[in-house]
Amino acid sequence: MHVKSGNFNNDENNFLRTPQFLIFLRIKTAFIPQIMRRIILVLFLISACFTNIQAQQITLEDLFIKRSFKESTVTGLASTKDGMSYTTIENGGHEIVKYSYKTGEKQAVLLDIPSLKNDSLTSVSEYFFSSDETKVLLMTSRKPIYRRSFTAVYFVYNFVTKELSKLAEGRQQVATFSPDGERVAFVRNNNLFVKSLRFGTERQMTTDGEVNKIINGVPDWVYEEEFEFNKAFEWSPDSKQVAYIKFNEEDVPTFGIPMYKGLNPVHAENTLYPGEYRYKYPKAGEKNSIVSVWVYDIKAGQNIEMDLSNDKDFYIPRIHWTNNGKNLGIMKMNRLQNRLELIYANSYSGDTRLIFTEKNKRYIETDFLDNFQFLSDDKSFVTLSEQDGYKHLYLYENGGVKIRQLTEGKFDVIKFYGYDPATKTFFYQAATVSPMQREILRIATGSRQPGRGAG
Repeated sequence: MHVKSGNFNNDENNFLRTPQFLIFLRIKTAFIPQIMRRIILVLFLISACFTNIQAQQITLEDLFIKRSFKESTVTGLASTKDGMSYTTIENGGHEIVKYSYKTGEKQAVLLDIPSLKNDSLTSVSEYFFSSDETKVLLMTSRKPIYRRSFTAVYFVYNFVTKELSKLAEGRQQVATFSPDGERVAFVRNNNLFVKSLRFGTERQMTTDGEVNKIINGVPDWVYEEEFEFNKAFEWSPDSKQVAYIKFNEEDVPTFGIPMYKGLNPVHAENTLYPGEYRYKYPKAGEKNSIVSVWVYDIKAGQNIEMDLSNDKDFYIPRIHWTNNGKNLGIMKMNRLQNRLELIYANSYSGDTRLIFTEKNKRYIETDFLDNFQFLSDDKSFVTLSEQDGYKHLYLYENGGVKIRQLTEGKFDVIKFYGYDPATKTFFYQAATVSPMQREILRIATGSRQPGRGAG
C-alpha cells in the first residue's frame, strides 16, 4: 500500500484528520499485530514532526557552547551527616543550599559564593564537606583531561571561623579531606601533596612524578578508561597515612593525536596549523604501566612500598583500607582480567598476605570493584560475584572464608548500598522482575527473603 507523502500541520488535531492518519487507522484495525501498530504510530508521529524539525536548524553552538539540549538535573546532591537533610548546588553554582529529606523544604543557604567576595571564586561545580561538616572543599575552574580525569582550582571554607582560603597555587587533581578534616591530600603535576589546614603548610609526598613517565595518586589512561576511576590514593581511617598507586608508564608506547582549533574549548595556538597531543597508549598486547602500591606516613615523612611479588604484568584496579586501619586491602588482577586477588598489606612493614581469590571463566567486571565493601564490624566484607551464574551479594569473613550467599535467584544485583548494623540489614539494588525494572531491596542477616523499602 502506498501512502502519498505531504506536509503535516503542527497542530495535533489537524494531523489526526489527515488522510494519512485515517489510512493508518484502517490498517491498525485490519491485520497488523499490536506491537507493529505501536511502531507504525511512532513512525507516523515522527514524520508529522519532521517538517518542523527541518525548519529548526540545530548548530554546533547549540550543542557544545549554549548547551541548549542539556538535561535538567539536581547538581551536587549530598546527604548531611545526620541523614536528615541534603545539600545541592543552585543558582548557577552561586549557592550551596540545604533541604529537609522529610518535608522537601529549603532549610538554609549554607554558603553564598558571591558574598565571599573573592575574584578567583565566582561559582562552584563541586564541593566536599569534612567529616565533622565544619569545613567544605570548593571546586571551580574544572578542566577535563580524559573521560573522568580533570584539573581544577580548590578553596577551603571554614564555617566556624568564616574564613576562605585557596588550597594551593596552580591547578590540582582529586583534592580529598583526611578523615579528621585537618589535612587535604591532592595531586599536582603527577606528584602527591598534603596540606595542613591548621598551619597552612604544604608537604610534597612524592618527587618522581613526570609526564609520560611516572604518575602518583591518579591513574594512567588505561586504568581510568578500563577500570573507571580517577583517584588512586586513599587516606587511612586514622588520618596518619596515605596509600597510593604509582604508575610507571615509561616503556608504554606513545600515541599522537592531532589537535585543531576546535570550538569548545578553543585552542587558539592551533588556528593556522594543527598541534599534536602525545600520551601513553598501549594497544592490545603492548606493554602496560608497571604499577606498585606505596604508603606515605605523615609523621615520619617516609614512603614504604608494599610487597606484591616480582611479577610486574598485573593490574591494581583498587585499594581499600579496612575500617580499623590495621590492613590495607589491595586488589590485584591478572592481565586476562579473569582472576582477582584480595591482598592484605601491613602499611608499616610492607609485608603482604593473600586473603581471597575471585575467579570468572570469562572476565571480572568492574561491578565487583565498585561494590566491594569492608563492613563496619571489622569482621567481614561483602562482594558482588557471578558464582552461580547471576550477579549476587556474598558475605565473607575478613580472613577470606565465605559466610554465605546473601541474595539468590534468577536476577542480577546491580549495586550494593551498604549495611545497617543497628537493624542488621543489607540494602541493594536489583532487577528481580525485569532487566528494565530496578528496585531498592533489603535483606536481614539471617533471612533468605528480601524486602522492599526501609523496613
